[in-house]
Amino acid sequence: MVDCSTNFKLVRVRQFETASEDLYFSFDIYCSSTGAWRVSQEICYCSDKLLKNKGIYVGGILHWLTDGDEILTFNVENELSWLISVPVSAAQIESDYQSCVGESDGQLYYVMISENGLQFWFLEDYFEFKWNLKYSKTLEVLEEEHPNFLCNLHERVRRRPTIDSNPWMDPLAFRDGILLIRVCAKIFLYHVETNKMNEVCYVSGLGTYSSYLPTVLPYSLSLVRLT
Repeated sequence: MVDCSTNFKLVRVRQFETASEDLYFSFDIYCSSTGAWRVSQEICYCSDKLLKNKGIYVGGILHWLTDGDEILTFNVENELSWLISVPVSAAQIESDYQSCVGESDGQLYYVMISENGLQFWFLEDYFEFKWNLKYSKTLEVLEEEHPNFLCNLHERVRRRPTIDSNPWMDPLAFRDGILLIRVCAKIFLYHVETNKMNEVCYVSGLGTYSSYLPTVLPYSLSLVRLT
């Protein structure tokens, strides 16, 4: 049974430019109790762009991954926003890399794939921006453990994609210890703790626009609580 009295909020983030050419994010909030949108007074100055489909909701806070070295956050309850530095900056990585943000055990995670391997970082302290490396595995070991799915990973991952091509491996979403990841033309589920990998489907089977920045929502298709 659906509790019709349950209220919810929707948040829309937009980027604007000031007269002095400074960029900032603004937040529009829809409240089901009023049935109307309003503009929050909070803004966050940031010159980076948001990455499509790289957001997650954790502990009352929305997080969006940017194309820089920062994560944009917005506390839905008190309407405060701030930027969190990612654990590994682009300057520290010589090769191409792909990343996403996710959630597990109520903590914010930053998942990254580079020639250094597959890494899972969790944010231990929001105020000091302290990250801890939870899991790490080299591409060589990952390939040895899953030879039926993976081949010549190190060379393919370190190779920078061209403008009209996609990276070989791309983490799409991470939730409750399970990583949804695209490898070439296939999508897999990787269970971090059990080290199991399952093939889900071919990217081509998901539609015309699924091969480039596909929309992935790591939630149930319902606003009703599952617990």
